[in-house]
Amino acid sequence: MTGGQVRYLATVVGMVAGALIVQYAGVASNQDALPKASPLESPDLFAVLFVVALALSLANALYRRVPRWWRGFREPESARMGPYRSMLIVGIFGGLLYALAGNWTYMAILSGRAARLVDPTLLPSGWPALLSAVAVILGGVTAAVRYGHFTFQRPRMVGLLRSLAGGMIMGASAAIIPGGNGTLLIHGLPSLAPHAIAAYAAMTGTLCICFWVLGWWHRRVSAKRTVTRI
Repeated sequence: MTGGQVRYLATVVGMVAGALIVQYAGVASNQDALPKASPLESPDLFAVLFVVALALSLANALYRRVPRWWRGFREPESARMGPYRSMLIVGIFGGLLYALAGNWTYMAILSGRAARLVDPTLLPSGWPALLSAVAVILGGVTAAVRYGHFTFQRPRMVGLLRSLAGGMIMGASAAIIPGGNGTLLIHGLPSLAPHAIAAYAAMTGTLCICFWVLGWWHRRVSAKRTVTRI
């Protein structure tokens, strides 16, 4: 959406619609109920060893990359980050934002706003969370314009419907699973929360199955076309 693909606005509409459907159906997660405690909740031996293992893994991964990154700052294209450095920055600042602003991700904001449409007694998201979500969108637009990747694309009906359907699935999932996708990635998985591990395992498994089926279908169609030409 921040790159000019207008059809993804339908994704935002779908997110709110999906969250509303789940709220009206009464299957949304209870925000007042706390999920099962993380094994890292208290500083016992396992928690300390786990954090130390993470720190050593990070140090080993960055050992040869950091000097190369510092040398790269002298180059004109040094602002272009690779996926490794980009995700490292996203993780650090995402964790800080979660600690300072709570559920700041746009998925959590949209899900919470949709929940208030059903139950006005629910507390609204705070200004820090709302401003953080807006800042993510503005940052995406700024980066796309800065590097010439912003291209306005008129949407087609098929693209709009696909984006709407995808948004509805995302919004419904965020309303059912505590915290939604962003919070699971930034807070749930690093803390070894059981519900986060189960949710991401299910999501990864579903993606693998879908990609396998899609690849099998493409191979089958290609084989039929080859036979027909022969």
